[in-house]
Amino acid sequence: MRWKREKQTYDHWGTEAVKYTDQFVPALRSALEWVARRRVTLLGWGLILALLFCCVNLSRAMSTSQATLFLNYAQATEGQCPNGTRFNIYEFKSAEVMERAIASAGLTGRVAPEALADCLTICNGSTTSVSGSADFICTSYSITYTDHLRLPGRSANAMLDLICNAYRDYFMERYTDNQAILSFSDSLFEADEYMMQIDLIRIKTNQLLRYVNGRLKENKDYEDPVSGQSFSALSQRLNHFLQYDTNNFVSFVLESGITADREALLAVLDSRTRMNALDYDRAMASYTVDNEGISIYDRAMSSVAMIPTTDDSRNYYMSRTRTGMDSLATHADEQLASAAETRSIIEYDNYVAEKMRVRRPTRSQIEKADEMIDSLWNDLKRIGSEIQQVDNAYIRQNHREYISFRSDAQSLMDMMDFSSAVIDALLIIFGMLLLRLFGDLFRRRGKKEAGIEP
Repeated sequence: MRWKREKQTYDHWGTEAVKYTDQFVPALRSALEWVARRRVTLLGWGLILALLFCCVNLSRAMSTSQATLFLNYAQATEGQCPNGTRFNIYEFKSAEVMERAIASAGLTGRVAPEALADCLTICNGSTTSVSGSADFICTSYSITYTDHLRLPGRSANAMLDLICNAYRDYFMERYTDNQAILSFSDSLFEADEYMMQIDLIRIKTNQLLRYVNGRLKENKDYEDPVSGQSFSALSQRLNHFLQYDTNNFVSFVLESGITADREALLAVLDSRTRMNALDYDRAMASYTVDNEGISIYDRAMSSVAMIPTTDDSRNYYMSRTRTGMDSLATHADEQLASAAETRSIIEYDNYVAEKMRVRRPTRSQIEKADEMIDSLWNDLKRIGSEIQQVDNAYIRQNHREYISFRSDAQSLMDMMDFSSAVIDALLIIFGMLLLRLFGDLFRRRGKKEAGIEP
């Protein structure tokens, strides 16, 4: 019985299909004739629809802008900034970056940083790792700006460019080279004693010198294109300042016996001499013990032992092994050098104390010392300012490519997307044809069932 019911169902649907097929060909012929009669009208409507869709695409594209952020430094593959701190892409939407962009756009007070940040969407620029591992660190990011705010006079492309530039400046200031050593604080110069003041100036000079020499190792020929100043020239100036200017001041102070508090200075020098004397005696005692150990070392164990080994080129050679006596000799040399350095400090402190005891400065000499120390400090600050200027130019020229942006802005034709608009228009025309076809088909079917020949 089941197969009979199924056969009846199949027969029913087959009969219905034949009925509709008999009406489909005439309906299709009628629809095509309708298209042929109205081809000019349909072509006109198609062009109008295509232009309308072009305008819609253009409006949508102009309210959206995209760019890709690339991290171009070695630490990026480890998820770090150039200075070793953790990289966080969502700082791109931070309030400080947004405030900088708003100020650059001249919209301060008119747009809230949070509202501008809501216009941004950030996603990874790549979705797979090169090695095929599921765990990878992204070094490129896709940035999309959608103009929800409808800012007057500012296109989506212009605003995204301003935001990208603001983030670049923010990143360069915070996460590239640490320029804190180039800053000056007058609190460093609050010591009352002249000899302590000159010690602080020398410390600051040595800090600046190490920074500049570090730049020289990176690029010894760099010159600021604006001022023509170079790190090499700045290093020479710092060396001259350290070796001559500060020493001239020290000589003048010692020969004149200038001090802010004679008794306090002598007490400090005396205490430091006693401490250094203890260090000297300790170093010399260690040196003596090492020498005694060397003298009683077993001669049989101090003989040279040679063993075969290979160098970096995998060539064999005989290498000398180290013995216990070698370690004693090295430690003895270190202790002797430390003792000699401590001895020179003791002698210098005694020399300073002797000068301060016997010399009595005049008022004019004290005033001159005040002028000299102020001049030294101001000269060092000027050199530091020049170092800052050259270093900023160096960073802009050589380190600006730590991060880079590629604008994904489209041309006018790309934004209008004419091909897509034509396809959309054709789909609408085709939809109209289908409506005409099926409408005619059902109309014919209805007439036939009513016994009226179409």
